[in-house]
Amino acid sequence: MKLKNMLKLLLILLIGFVSLLIIKYLKVFDIVMLVLNILIPVFIGFVYAWLLNPLLNKCKYRNLVSIIIFSIIIISLFMFFYYLIPLVYKEINELVVLLPDVYELLEEKLFNVGININELDIDINSVIEYVPSYIIGFIKGCFKYIGSIFVGLIIGLYMSMEYSKIDEVFIRLLPKKYKCEILGILDKISVEVRKCITGMFIVSFSVFILDSIAISILKLNAPLLLGVLCGLTDLIPLIGPYIGGGIA
Repeated sequence: MKLKNMLKLLLILLIGFVSLLIIKYLKVFDIVMLVLNILIPVFIGFVYAWLLNPLLNKCKYRNLVSIIIFSIIIISLFMFFYYLIPLVYKEINELVVLLPDVYELLEEKLFNVGININELDIDINSVIEYVPSYIIGFIKGCFKYIGSIFVGLIIGLYMSMEYSKIDEVFIRLLPKKYKCEILGILDKISVEVRKCITGMFIVSFSVFILDSIAISILKLNAPLLLGVLCGLTDLIPLIGPYIGGGIA
């Protein structure tokens, strides 16, 4: 019995080793990532069409309404990025100027509660030097996905026009015996998930707008940058609002 178990273990290890060799030398991981990059716009398009479907079902001229909504979203995104990027870049520079003062204030506050920040061996000059590059690098990384999002929205436009046909394809794949039960469960899940996703994005956008306005009224530096940060971190469950709010 022990010999059999050892042979099974050796077989599992051998399969794992061979799998790693295949992944390494045949570049399976690169191929998988390439396929995922191709599928991301399709997934975005499907989610876009899926979110809009209940609204479009209520419209008499489905295609026309779909085109109007698509145009509004594209124009809004263009205007958002056109005005946002120069302001964010300006506020990054303002933030860099403020960092030494923020560090001194933090050092003073921590020293008052018995923590000597100098013992942590932090080179503030290095931090200040690399903060802009990290922020700009993050923004550039986000821009890599703008193309995928744009293509995904175009795919979503066509999917939203023909969503009923896409629905029919999925329905045909279901087993006939349990089709009604499965469709009933999927409809309930779809309604709840759609509410959740829509609510998350509405809340996140509202946090971005309201926090940016509030920070501007308080005359703090970099209101737009901090507002974007608060809006994005608000998407993280439970701890997200505390991360964005804490940094602000």
